[in-house]
Amino acid sequence: MARPREFDIDDAIAKAVEVFWLRGYDGAALPDLLDGMGIARGSLYKAFGDKKQLYLRVLQRYDEVAVAGAVERLTDPSEPDGVKRIARLFDSVI
Repeated sequence: MARPREFDIDDAIAKAVEVFWLRGYDGAALPDLLDGMGIARGSLYKAFGDKKQLYLRVLQRYDEVAVAGAVERLTDPSEPDGVKRIARLFDSVI
């Protein structure tokens, strides 16, 4: 029987987002990711496969959170003025 995962995968991805954000893909060495995520090497490989697959999951998370939020602000039907919708988007990022 397989051992249960000893870390929260969503939390690990959120922490990996921070590491990649600060260091970039090439600059984020595996030890940096492991330290930042608080997981062991074997756990990373078992949960994500490799650094590239982890990065793709991080990009997916970024899309779900940041990009989807931006699209929501730009398409908000409660604000008919497109310029104001764009201004709201910029206000939310700055």
